[in-house]
Amino acid sequence: MKGAIALPVLLIRSIVSFHEASPAPSYRVNRLKRFFVLPWLLLCSTAVLHGLWRAVVAGKLSIAWLGALLAVVPVLLFMLMLARGSAPRTSRYLPIPLGLAVAGSLLALWQYEPLPALYALVAGLLGTLLYVFWYSRLGRNVSPALCAGAQLPPFRLRSIDGRYYTPTQAGAPCLLLFVRGAWCPLCVAQINEVAEQYQHLRDRGVLVFVIAWQSQEQSQQLAEKFSVPLIFCVDERHALAAELGLRHQNGTPFGMRGYDQDTFYPTVILTDRGGKIIYSDQTDNYRLRPDPAEYLSLLEGSR
Repeated sequence: MKGAIALPVLLIRSIVSFHEASPAPSYRVNRLKRFFVLPWLLLCSTAVLHGLWRAVVAGKLSIAWLGALLAVVPVLLFMLMLARGSAPRTSRYLPIPLGLAVAGSLLALWQYEPLPALYALVAGLLGTLLYVFWYSRLGRNVSPALCAGAQLPPFRLRSIDGRYYTPTQAGAPCLLLFVRGAWCPLCVAQINEVAEQYQHLRDRGVLVFVIAWQSQEQSQQLAEKFSVPLIFCVDERHALAAELGLRHQNGTPFGMRGYDQDTFYPTVILTDRGGKIIYSDQTDNYRLRPDPAEYLSLLEGSR
């Protein structure tokens, strides 16, 4: 039993060590990540449906099947919570789904049956470990031009209503949210969290830009979800993403129809009136987004 548990753990440690040793993920690694989530969730769903079918046919679940369900159900519930778009961030290591995956795998191995043990170890334990320690990490290189203390590079943004803005020449503090797109529930929740602070930002003269890697029509649909006048912009020909080092190749999970396979690295930039960056969050984990309280307090100092 210990050997069965140690094998996926050692595998993940090797993957994580290799991933952290690389300065940036290769095209092939990003492509593997792009095709990871959908098959994993399908496998978890298959395990749950198979377990429920066994419960109906056999009239009860064995300990091994209970272990398999314990290993995979929390993962599906967590992903459903994300899909609702109510959580702008999560914990880094997801201790509850990960702990239940370990406990479920032990149960499945205690009263060993091949199929439930396979579901528990592969879909539950191995899949959760990969998701937490490998898939969630972006492996991005920090863009020096967007670090706090630097002057924001001059660039022009086009809003969905056809207006052009140059943040460095706005004469006002600017909050720039680079988001992956309307398909990303964490991004939508992050925008909503900022929208709830809109009056606080407006009172301090802050212009809020939401720059998404998607079509103008998709950005217009996204803007309609919010009742405050945030400035939604599109990156024409994705030139800005390349210029600022924010292009995440193969960052869109497979299955998101209508969206480009590349996207933005989620990034938050706050500048003062002169275009100097006073806050920068270039997260390396797509589930970890900054709380607005982290940067809203800096506005008083910039005034």
